[in-house]
Amino acid sequence: MFIVLPLFIVKKGAEISQDHKLQIVYLFVGLFSIGGYYLSYYLLLPKLFPRKKYIVFTILSVAFLLLGMSLTGRVIEWVGLSLPFNLKDYAYVLRIPILWIVAIGLYSFRRYKKLEMEKIKVELNALKAQIDPHFLFNVLNDIYAQALIKSESTPKSILKLSSIMRYVTTEANSEYVELEKEIHYLQNYVDLQKLRLTDMTVVKFEVKGELQQKVIPPLLFISFIENAFKYGVSNENETTIQIEFQVDGKMVSLQVKNDKPVKMNSQIESNHVGLRNTTNRLDLLYGDRYSLQINDKNDSFEINLKLPLND
Repeated sequence: MFIVLPLFIVKKGAEISQDHKLQIVYLFVGLFSIGGYYLSYYLLLPKLFPRKKYIVFTILSVAFLLLGMSLTGRVIEWVGLSLPFNLKDYAYVLRIPILWIVAIGLYSFRRYKKLEMEKIKVELNALKAQIDPHFLFNVLNDIYAQALIKSESTPKSILKLSSIMRYVTTEANSEYVELEKEIHYLQNYVDLQKLRLTDMTVVKFEVKGELQQKVIPPLLFISFIENAFKYGVSNENETTIQIEFQVDGKMVSLQVKNDKPVKMNSQIESNHVGLRNTTNRLDLLYGDRYSLQINDKNDSFEINLKLPLND
C-alpha cells in the first residue's frame, strides 16, 4: 500500500506508471523508505529510546536519510534518467520523516501497552501472594506450633506475617517503593520460611551498602528467593541458601545461590514461569541497562542480578 497507493494520488502517478526508468527509481525509494521504518522500529528505537539517547537516534536517522539521497542519486544515474526536479531529495524529505513519526508512535504505544499489561500481572501476582494458601498454611501452622509451646518468638512471627500482608496490599501496587522497604519485606519472608526448616538447611541473608533514599519497582526479587526455598530445602541432605544484596552507588546487585538436594537432581526443574515473568518485566523496565546471569548446575542453582536504582 505504501508503494502503490501514491501512484493513484500524486499528479506524477500516471507518468511513473508508464515510464520503466521512473518505476525503478520509485520502487527503490519506496523500498529504502520501508527499510528505514523497520530499522527504526525494530533496532534503533528498542536500543536507544529506553536509554533516552534521543540525540543519537536523530543523528543516525539523518545519516540514513542522507544515505538514501546519495544512493537514489546513483540509481538515477545508473538508469540514465533525466529529471526536471530533484526526486531523491523530494521523495525522502517527505517520506522518511513521516515513517519515523509513525515508527516512534507505534513503538511508544506498544511499549505503553506492554507496561500496562505488566503492571496488571504484577498486581495479580501481588494478590496471589496475599492469599497463597500454601505459604499461609505453612506459616500459620508454624506460628500455632510456637504458641503451643509458648515460644517467645510467637509475637515476632505474627508481626512479620502482618508486615508481609500489609506490604503486598499497599506498597506492592505502587510504581516504585523504597529499597529499604522492599528488602525488609524479603527479610520477613525469609524469616518466616526459616520457621519450617530443620538444621539440615542453612540460610544466609546479607545486605551490604546504604539503602536509604533509593527506590525500585516492587516485587522484582521475590521470584528468585522463592525459587531458592522451593528447590533448595531438604530434611535429609545438608543444603545452603545464600542471599546477598549489595548496594553500590546507584546500582543494586542480588546474588541468590542454593544447593540442590541429591535426591532431587534428576527431578528438579527451576521455576521457569516465575523467572521468565520476572525477566520479561526487567526487559520492559530497564531494557539493556541491567544484567542477569543464571547458572544452573547439577548440584546448585545461582542467579546474579544487577540493575540501576532511582533516587
